[in-house]
Amino acid sequence: MLRRRRDSPQTPSQAFQSTLTVHLAFTASVLIYVLCGETIRWSDPEFVGRGYGPDWIGDNLTWLRLALLAFAAVNAAPSILIYNRDRYRDKIVAKSDKEPMMALSGALVTGHITRIANVVTVAIFGLVLYIMASERFDLYLFNGIALVGLVLTWPRRSQWESTFRRNALMNPEIPADPWQVA
Repeated sequence: MLRRRRDSPQTPSQAFQSTLTVHLAFTASVLIYVLCGETIRWSDPEFVGRGYGPDWIGDNLTWLRLALLAFAAVNAAPSILIYNRDRYRDKIVAKSDKEPMMALSGALVTGHITRIANVVTVAIFGLVLYIMASERFDLYLFNGIALVGLVLTWPRRSQWESTFRRNALMNPEIPADPWQVA
């Protein structure tokens, strides 16, 4: 017997709307990180950071920035290489005890949330660097990169449609058009 939670989306359209809502919440969180950083600066104009002191952070700030940018790139690699792949979604659908149409919708939602969570970690790095070294450059650089990543990973109906069309060829229980479900 297929199980379905009452609070989970009942149609692919509802799942897509949930994805948009989560994406907007993650985007708002990046803007809140910038607001937090600016609030720190506004409340304490003499703010010099909370790191290990100007000598340590001054000598190593460039290396720390580069290390965090490299870590962010490595962290984003699975988003591009794994969670975007059809094979990943096919495994989730095959293992699910939901009806195939909703399992595919769930796989698309899960993959998207995983991608944007990795993108938002870059913004968190920027806020942490700013708190350590009090340089707005870090706050705006890392949060700007995160915002660009969020714009580039914006959920698109066309992506969902193409995924449903491809899966409908292999599984007759999945409709080719996810928006025309009875």
